[in-house]
Amino acid sequence: MNTRTRHVTAWGGNPARSKSHGSLSEPPSGHHPPRRGSPAEANDMQPSETSFISKRLRIPRQAAVRERDALTRRFYEINATTYAEATWRLSMDELLSNFTARLPSGATVVDLGCGAGRDLKSLADRGFFAVGLDVAAPLAHIARHRSDCPVVIGDLRHLPLASERFDGAWASASLLHLGREDIGQALAEICRILKPDGLLFASMKAGRGERADERGRWFSYYGVDEWRSLLEDAGLAPILLESSVQSTGTPAPVPTAWITSIARRDS
Repeated sequence: MNTRTRHVTAWGGNPARSKSHGSLSEPPSGHHPPRRGSPAEANDMQPSETSFISKRLRIPRQAAVRERDALTRRFYEINATTYAEATWRLSMDELLSNFTARLPSGATVVDLGCGAGRDLKSLADRGFFAVGLDVAAPLAHIARHRSDCPVVIGDLRHLPLASERFDGAWASASLLHLGREDIGQALAEICRILKPDGLLFASMKAGRGERADERGRWFSYYGVDEWRSLLEDAGLAPILLESSVQSTGTPAPVPTAWITSIARRDS
């Protein structure tokens, strides 16, 4: 099968027309005494009034999530060329070797959040059929040019990829840009596109909470046990789970606590 044919069957849809899709999050549930105008008080109102109030209450949270996602995407769109140059020569060989040694020869692998295509090209150079995905169109175009691999524009929470198509998924420092309320959905999507016994590599920043950095990019932080539970809840059994401190980041690397994991999709 030639590359073009495999390119078409790797996902459901035209990669040139694929777009990212937003995800609207429900407001966090809490146990608070009823207040005037609250949903509890609204139970005594007419159905039309109740639906109006609950919708009004959701708007601020939805707007905040959309803005958060837009700021992160916009950073990579505006700074695509600079980011590509700053990260292109960073070596991921040790992690890639550990991951790819567990894959079958000629495996089909998707690089989720492929950026400028550095790891995508490495996967292809190792003899795998590699497909890239990124939410930022300018980075996706750079990755396609530099790696000579198919690249689709898409959202990690709504992957425009066909089910059970990939032997492996590589998610290096990409899932960490999702809000904590979205990580379960993203992991479920990855589980969906992996073949039975398929592998996921993921690297996440270690810590607690979530926040934007000084450049507007959103980051979510996890503990090792918390990350293990999230993987298992999505149907992904961890076979490697490590924490370390590494000097990473652009333009000036700083010591950062990381979690690296390899997990296998349940058969």
